[in-house]
Amino acid sequence: MVFGGGAARGAAAGPMTGELMIKRLLQDSFSKPREAAQEVIAINLSYDAIFSLFLAMVCASTALMFTIDFILPQSAEAVEILGAPWKICVVIFVVTTAVAFGIAWIGEKLQGLGDFKSIMALMAWMQVLQFALQIISYVFLFIMPPVSAFFQVALIGWSFWIFITFIDVAHGFDNMIKATFVSLLGSMLGVLSLAMLTTLFFLGT
Repeated sequence: MVFGGGAARGAAAGPMTGELMIKRLLQDSFSKPREAAQEVIAINLSYDAIFSLFLAMVCASTALMFTIDFILPQSAEAVEILGAPWKICVVIFVVTTAVAFGIAWIGEKLQGLGDFKSIMALMAWMQVLQFALQIISYVFLFIMPPVSAFFQVALIGWSFWIFITFIDVAHGFDNMIKATFVSLLGSMLGVLSLAMLTTLFFLGT
């Protein structure tokens, strides 16, 4: 378990330590993202743990996306555009890594304290949150289709606020406007890599 390192503190705490930590971290991420970001960074995950968590959530998210598209055809835009699951996984991996690098590099130039490892750890955890929001979004798509689009917009706004807060904490700006600026500039690398990958995939078909 990626977040279960604290379980080694005592047999009595056992595996529940990691489970309780994840549960609390999930709750804090949605209600107190600043505290959640500080905790994720403080855990100091290794690169192996960061990318294991990230890849696991990318695969889970892609599998869910294709499952829903099978039940409700044309409900997932990425499925229609890219077609193959591996292509979606590659796109998410490359784009997210590029964005993390861009945010770390640009933030450093603006006196930010965050490095690539801490930004990538937050991006990996953000993927967990996105998966949770994805499930909620699909539930609304099934039970209340007419309002699902509005709910998705609300979820996007909420996740964007969480993301900007994470970046603000990572770089120690204590300035959401500056964090937003750095995030938008850093995301340009992601947009560029997305354009390149999409072009390559279409040329290969």
